[in-house]
Amino acid sequence: MTNQRLRWLTFVLVSILGAAAALVMWDLDANQGQSTRSFAITNRGDNAEKPDKIGVVVTAAIAGVTTIHGGALQPDVSVHCGDSVARSDASGRFACLATPLPTALRATAPGFATPPPEATAYLTAPTTSLRLQVRRGVQVVGQVVDGTTAANGAEIHVEWLRAEGIDGRTLPPFSSATLATTDAHGRFALRGLWPGRIRVHASATGRSPGLSEILDLNDAAERTGLLLQLGPGGTLSGTVRSRQGGGALVGARIALADVHGGPEALSDDEGHFRLERLPRGEWAFIVSATGHVPARATVMIVDHGAPSRLFELDPAPGLG
Repeated sequence: MTNQRLRWLTFVLVSILGAAAALVMWDLDANQGQSTRSFAITNRGDNAEKPDKIGVVVTAAIAGVTTIHGGALQPDVSVHCGDSVARSDASGRFACLATPLPTALRATAPGFATPPPEATAYLTAPTTSLRLQVRRGVQVVGQVVDGTTAANGAEIHVEWLRAEGIDGRTLPPFSSATLATTDAHGRFALRGLWPGRIRVHASATGRSPGLSEILDLNDAAERTGLLLQLGPGGTLSGTVRSRQGGGALVGARIALADVHGGPEALSDDEGHFRLERLPRGEWAFIVSATGHVPARATVMIVDHGAPSRLFELDPAPGLG
């Protein structure tokens, strides 16, 4: 009887030790995997010995490759994963381990353009198949004049009408802050710009802005000899009405089309509006109002000119 009890106790002890070893090995394997979980216990403070909620903070491995635009793998790229930085190896591969989600990703490398904030990639789920691109910067060199005089101190900024993020997605239009100011000869140079379809703006106090034509600039492209003209500008005024009944449309928005952050105005209680200091040239305007179909019209703007237009908008389908 004693020997049988001894054998039974030995079996129980071996089983317990085996289970403990298995738990340790499971924990090690979990920590070496691609995702881990951190558990934080919180409580209301009125009973510190009895927590009432368990919060789970998920961290994950993020991995992939870095490329130049077009697909070729690019080594030695710094990938900023939230607060940490990983560097792609000779094969262009990188891994950011234990990154809290959601997180923002940026990719930078010597000799390449610094991506604007709008090009940042955002992740809400773990992935090991990312493709992040770096781009060769573009260069724009030009001059700003006011009439026949060089414009000293004019501010230069850029709007991107079309561009890609570092993850290849198409970005909505966005504009930069001031990137340069002109010298005493009105000259400016923009280097290392993020590629895309862009328009360059020049502005000065009391003058209408100078806007370039739309420029399609791919990686490492250069555009020189760009001329931007400031001036007194022109004015567009008029009235916005509904085509159904002819009533004035209050709060209708009138803006330059295809110019991000350009001049705009709202119609008053009688449907009247006035836009001042418009750049000279032939420009398309978008007129929109709640419950109506937007209208587009082209107007020639000249310095000191003040054309007037009547815009009539159709009611939106189902509201007429």
